[in-house]
Amino acid sequence: MIYLFPVGRFFFTMALLGFSAIIFLNGDFPAEFYSPSHHIQGTTVLAWIMGIIFLTTAIALLTDRYSFTATLICSIMMGLLLVIPNSFKLIFNIYSPGTWVAWLESLCFCTITIVISSLSTVNKILATTKQNRFCKIVSLARHLFAIALIIFGIQHIIYAEFIATLVPSWIPLKTFFLQLVKAGFILTGLSIIFNIRSQVALTLLGTMFLVWILILHAPLVFKNPHNKAEWTSFFVALLMCGACFILTSRSCNEPA
Repeated sequence: MIYLFPVGRFFFTMALLGFSAIIFLNGDFPAEFYSPSHHIQGTTVLAWIMGIIFLTTAIALLTDRYSFTATLICSIMMGLLLVIPNSFKLIFNIYSPGTWVAWLESLCFCTITIVISSLSTVNKILATTKQNRFCKIVSLARHLFAIALIIFGIQHIIYAEFIATLVPSWIPLKTFFLQLVKAGFILTGLSIIFNIRSQVALTLLGTMFLVWILILHAPLVFKNPHNKAEWTSFFVALLMCGACFILTSRSCNEPA
């Protein structure tokens, strides 16, 4: 499945460009990643810093120059500005679905950035000990991503009625597809954790995200071109699709 890695990396890069554009146009973080309940002084400045980092990382990935440094800085800043604050928010808002979504999506974003950074290093160094070190980092990031997928699946079960309202009415067998989405999240997460056909599971889940981009998110963006939330959802789906394809890489991957 290694041929999917460059496709996933490209999708991930396009998502970075999209998020940076959203930040620059609105002067704030995309709501799905970080939505403070009240105005916090300096949030706009931090958002612009993150936007610059997203843009710089995307350029580094497109030109394949300084990609390790750029993705490393991006993953660190994601952790400091998004994952850690969202973790504290989650502790005090444990029953808030929006807080869970912000935490899970920022966690996925951060872990995939770590994976790209580590894989770009593994492919360039020859020392086995150093390769093993970065492979362990990739393994940890994969497992964190898997945990996020499982929680996503559980959330789809808990909030099934609301999620059903997001599916276009023209799609047949709506109930079947909703059950398929839940199973896709949970089974893919388990396949990564237990290393059972993880590449196949990730390919199928990535394809599912791609289908939803084409039949759901893209039409909504086309109908509401000035809606920040629709654009954010579009790029989140693109990010998750790219993340799944990136994780199909055989580098630092046990045989599936």
